[in-house]
Amino acid sequence: MALRTREDMEALIAAGQPVLFNGHVYTTEPSLPTQEEIDIVYLREVQIGPQGLQGIQGIQGEPGADGADGVVQSVNGKNDPDIVLDPDDLDDSATTNKFVTAANKTAWDAKQTALGFTAVPNTRQVNGHALSADVTVTKSDVGLSNVPNTDATNASNLSSGTVPDARFPSVLPAVSGANLTNLPASGGIDVQTFTANGTWTKPAGKSFVMVEMWGAGGGGSHTNTDFGGSGGGGGAYIRKTFLASELSATEAVVVGTGGTAGTNGNNGTASTFKGLTAGGGGGGVGVQWGGAGGSVGGSASTQNEFTGLNLSPAYSGYGGHHGASSDSGGGSGGGNNAGSGAPPGGSSLYGGGGGGGANSSGNGGAGGSIGSIVAGGGGAGGTSSGTAGGFGQGGGGTTSGTAGAGGVAGGGGGSKSGTGGAGGRGEVRVYSW
Repeated sequence: MALRTREDMEALIAAGQPVLFNGHVYTTEPSLPTQEEIDIVYLREVQIGPQGLQGIQGIQGEPGADGADGVVQSVNGKNDPDIVLDPDDLDDSATTNKFVTAANKTAWDAKQTALGFTAVPNTRQVNGHALSADVTVTKSDVGLSNVPNTDATNASNLSSGTVPDARFPSVLPAVSGANLTNLPASGGIDVQTFTANGTWTKPAGKSFVMVEMWGAGGGGSHTNTDFGGSGGGGGAYIRKTFLASELSATEAVVVGTGGTAGTNGNNGTASTFKGLTAGGGGGGVGVQWGGAGGSVGGSASTQNEFTGLNLSPAYSGYGGHHGASSDSGGGSGGGNNAGSGAPPGGSSLYGGGGGGGANSSGNGGAGGSIGSIVAGGGGAGGTSSGTAGGFGQGGGGTTSGTAGAGGVAGGGGGSKSGTGGAGGRGEVRVYSW
């Protein structure tokens, strides 16, 4: 093959064959002659004329120096005509994903088997999700599609149902009022107290309503005879619990007015709410007897929660006798006395105490009290004036001057030559929760 161009020579070098040209052997591309040198050699051959006669053979020259070794190219240390690389020939020291040879895999599989590990095939599923990719399990996958995404341990998320006892500690920590925060607007007990006539308004979000009432006390009497005046009776007490649905949005409230004093004391009036009646105490009657205690209106079994108790008003104290006591009816006023020891007013467990009676000389009788069945205990009696009673207490009687007024539901004291005490007003309290 005549090699007339450098391109032909480069093709042979690329095919791994040496190039013989102009008496030289070339094995690498950089060592090849230039195209200009090639053209000069061929041009010289063309210009030589016919061959002349063969000359005499010259003397043999010295042997030429040994030629340089050809450059042998290699890939990863391999220089076979057909180079085949395997994973071991690749340098993966700087890569994140390492190359794994079959020998590596076989060794690792053996280690996993020895440790009891078993590869999970990517055809396996979790709740219908294939393991060929990352799996996200939703609440519908485990049958909780109807459960809201709220924290069940937060009490504000418990819109209904109950919490099992096992969820509470065996010993509950002490509760401080300062820790009772974020209560609903309808929480707590609503209390409305009436000391005069008014209108009760039902608060929102309540289920039960309890009402308790006291009737007003009766006024004490006075006289200028040797027999002193008598005390007025105490007002009655009543209590009842309603369902909130049984009451209207508003209910009228009547608060009893205390009886005024006089020769015959005036009766106290009743307190009322939704058909309930807490009667007022009777006024002291001249020189005869103390005022009767107030009574509970209606049937005790349907109106008052103190069923089984004697709800009758106390009998009046007569001349020389203390007022009788009661349970929820008012205590009666103390009677008058021509001597020096005036009788006290009767007491009541829940109603108002009666006023103390007067006498012809010495201190008047003490008023009755609430929370007791023993006569007296209220406003103290005196010779020139009686002491007013506190809540539920009758006023003290006196020989002269003004007798003590009754406290809330208490009867006024009696006087001999002065003025009897006025009966105390009633009161109505309404609790809603």
